[in-house]
Formats: sequence, structure tokens, C-alpha cells
Amino acid sequence: TKPEKVVEILTQGLNEKLASMRGLFGPAVYLAEDACKMDQYATPDCDYEIPELEDLHSLLFRAGACRHPGIGNEGDLDDLFFCLVVRTALGWYQRTLDGSTNLDCPGFGIWQNNDEKRELAIIQGTSPAMRYHSLFCNVAPHGRLKRFREFMVYN
Repeated sequence: TKPEKVVEILTQGLNEKLASMRGLFGPAVYLAEDACKMDQYATPDCDYEIPELEDLHSLLFRAGACRHPGIGNEGDLDDLFFCLVVRTALGWYQRTLDGSTNLDCPGFGIWQNNDEKRELAIIQGTSPAMRYHSLFCNVAPHGRLKRFREFMVYN
């Protein structure tokens, strides 16, 4: 994740309501099972003297303990990247390859509102009606994801 978000996530938890609307599958908590996926999202923390990261650095690099390895040049081998290891329960999930088709219920979309992608569809046959909790996108040559599966949690 971005260094600017680490303290917020650690103190307040993962929250899809604060996520970006620009995500491929809407605002969600995006998870992957392969750490290589983080290359697409992590940004470097390259120096101790970054004002926006003062809270994070004060937690990680106390006096007399570890020191920040960076020298201020982004792209150096000493840059730090942050990856969170998360264990989650997906609840009732939908499977998709393209972000619009529910693989388990052909003919039914995955979104309550296709434009916003904020709420997943209602689970067919539930009474009272319940929404899916998460979305599981598998990789496929003709799908949206080519290298790593992703899991998006919405509620």
C-alpha cells in the first residue's frame, strides 16, 4: 500500500468506504494471494525526512533503534515498500472474469448499480434479500486480470 495510508489502516482498519472510486472493481478493500501483485500498487518510502510520513516514521524508527535506510532518491535499492498480510473471510462472494458477469448465476449482473460499483447485487433466492459481501476475480486470457487473482471486499 502507499506509505501515506499505513498508519491510518493500522489504527482504523481497512475500510472500503474510504477507498478510491477509480478502482477497476469500484471502491473496495482489494486483496491478493500473491505478494507479487503489490508491485502494481505499492509506492516507495525513500527518505526519513518526508513530512507526510512523520507519524509512520516515528513509530518505526525510534531513537537508538532501527534507522530509515533511504537516502532520499526514489528508485534506490534502499527504498521501503509496505505490504500488509491480511486474513479475511469473504462471506458470500461472487466469481467473475470481467467485472460484470456473475459466473455462478449466468444472466445476472454483479452490481446493484453498474455506474457506481458501490453495492454488489442481491443474492438470488435469499429471504430476506441479502447482498453479496465480496467479489472474486479470477485470471483468464479474455478476462480483466491476466496475472494474479484479486479479492474485493465491500461490506
